[in-house]
Amino acid sequence: MKREGFYFDEETYFPILAAFKRKRMKKDYEALTCFYNRSIQENAMQSVVNKVIDIISGSEWGDEVINKLANVKVDFCDNFVIRVLKKLGNCSLKAYEFFHWVRKQSGYEQNTVTYNAIARVLARSDSMEEFWSIIEEMKSMGYELDIVTYVKISRMLQRNKMIEDAVKLYELMMDGTYKPSAEDCSLLLNSISASDKPNLDLVFRVARKYESTGHALSKPIYDAIHRSLTGAGKLDEAENIVNTMRNAGHEPDNITYRQMVFGLCK
Repeated sequence: MKREGFYFDEETYFPILAAFKRKRMKKDYEALTCFYNRSIQENAMQSVVNKVIDIISGSEWGDEVINKLANVKVDFCDNFVIRVLKKLGNCSLKAYEFFHWVRKQSGYEQNTVTYNAIARVLARSDSMEEFWSIIEEMKSMGYELDIVTYVKISRMLQRNKMIEDAVKLYELMMDGTYKPSAEDCSLLLNSISASDKPNLDLVFRVARKYESTGHALSKPIYDAIHRSLTGAGKLDEAENIVNTMRNAGHEPDNITYRQMVFGLCK
């Protein structure tokens, strides 16, 4: 029911509560009470969220919107801000304006949770300038993208062929606290290699950044580098990578030879 957005009304809640009490089902009684009280609060918050969304969606951001928002009684909290940002997912620039408007409201301060939420909304082609502005703002305040947010944004950038931004974000994360995994590295390299003309500069930027944190290249990472080199027609360099891979203890296999055949045919 909760997942579908439905909650108990009073006529349902009180008879069930009384039945639990009669049968001395204390844990269920307490759990139902918590659920019902929380649902009342969430319903009240959702009505305010919807009102705010209607105001922002109805006009271009400006004094008119700001004045209307000022007349809405809002109890600012992380949950409220995140809900509004999610609803504005298709209007990323308005979400950006709303985020900064919230920051100016007294009694509430943005934090790592809300910064991660706005970063997820802004990571799209029409708001990348604002995205990087938020990332810089986060750094200046000592906040970082969490790894879950990074993975979502990185996959989104890769799907939308925004590979340079994905590489820049990868480098930033590898310099921070929450470092992407070896799998994240190989997936990013595979996205680069999928291009008709793989950008080898991006390939080696990713590989060098991975190694700079003390990691040895894995077989999937070698495969991804090799795929980019064969795809770019750099067959001598591709052979050198195979030799380096072999010296690191990874023998060439069917993937290696298939990629070399592809490169030769191309």
